[in-house]
Amino acid sequence: MRATHAISSKTLPCAILALAIFVPLSSCDLIHSTCRKTPNFQLCASILRSNPNSGSADVRGLGLIMVGSLESKATSALHTIRQLLRTKPHLKIPLIECSKKYSFILKYDVTEAYEALRLGDPKFGEESMNDSAMVAQECEDCFKRFPCPITSVNKDAHDISAVAAAIISSCDLIDDTCKKTPNYQLCVSILRSDPKAPGAGVSGLALVVVNSLKSKSTSALQTIEQLLKFP
Repeated sequence: MRATHAISSKTLPCAILALAIFVPLSSCDLIHSTCRKTPNFQLCASILRSNPNSGSADVRGLGLIMVGSLESKATSALHTIRQLLRTKPHLKIPLIECSKKYSFILKYDVTEAYEALRLGDPKFGEESMNDSAMVAQECEDCFKRFPCPITSVNKDAHDISAVAAAIISSCDLIDDTCKKTPNYQLCVSILRSDPKAPGAGVSGLALVVVNSLKSKSTSALQTIEQLLKFP
């Protein structure tokens, strides 16, 4: 009886923890829950839902999609600036400054954000996206004597950057998810020790805990088999 109790005390918490994480999954929409944490829900949801890869992506994948959207926007901005340099020569100085700024976003901020997501360093990626939002605003501020001809582009780049920063900052869902379980310490311990957990969605975290439960159950069966050998 004592042995059975000891085994139960090890496996039952994992079972309860797995259930606590799995219960919300029936209504879980990672895009919706992720975009709610950003400063622009509509923009976030629109960009992510329009990408065919978002349906199977985890939080890190959603972050990559958003960084990719910024990359496309910055590339488009450079193309627009080149056209304006031919048609609006009186805006040459501020347009050249903007060209430098969007080149900076592509060469440094976007590249660093991709690398941060690849390496699992969300803080580094968040800083890069916050910087790109600031750089886009700096382009807008370059136009002092004349109206800026790419205000909408700058606003889009700024807003996408802000959304990307928010998504990247939430790439680690472990703490937020474990706070909703009956055993925070056990939850964090299991998830932090698994290399698949960082960047995973809620379903991915639940699977990590289920695998832990499976391992505990297997160990329990082995213990029981050993105990049955002794009268």
